[in-house]
Amino acid sequence: MVHFSIDLDIHRYLGNREVEGLSKAQFLSAVENTGIPKERTHYSFDRSGLHVVVLDANYRADGADYDTGNFQWTDANLPPTQLAWLEKDLAGTKLPAVLCVHQLLDRDEGSHYVRNAAEVRRVPARHPRVPAVFQGHQHRGQYNRVDWVHYYTLKAVVEGSGKTNNAYAIVELHGDTSMTITGYRQAVGGRLASSSS
Repeated sequence: MVHFSIDLDIHRYLGNREVEGLSKAQFLSAVENTGIPKERTHYSFDRSGLHVVVLDANYRADGADYDTGNFQWTDANLPPTQLAWLEKDLAGTKLPAVLCVHQLLDRDEGSHYVRNAAEVRRVPARHPRVPAVFQGHQHRGQYNRVDWVHYYTLKAVVEGSGKTNNAYAIVELHGDTSMTITGYRQAVGGRLASSSS
């Protein structure tokens, strides 16, 4: 699960570990995302001049939701209905938009990647107002740029205990869509160029 806040709002989104011992419905009944209906696992919202899109890739290749004991963590997919929703959602905003997803989208193969990642990447590639995708799942963290979109993978916090093994970051999006990521503890920081560069 990733937890982030914007102007003191709190938002969480599902990863594979949340459904190892819970169903999606059980997880959603126990969390609250500011201003988002409880049943939503993918959603978007606008705050402070930014459009934030949260995706849910916790679906098997056959389109079924991940559920307790009924998934393989290597079989992550965004179903066609969510892809259609994403296309419509991005077309409907004039704000810079960032996408958040647990599994990785920046490449096409490997156990940590969404199986239809190439298809998913085509959606933000059609919308130049999308400067970045924030993702997790692969514990060592990484950075990649595909077309103009920055793909930032936050390091995991499950590789040890205590403050030194924590990883968190503050992201500042500037008017030219460049970003400054200030990483704390194990998180890597840096300046990311404008998406139009």
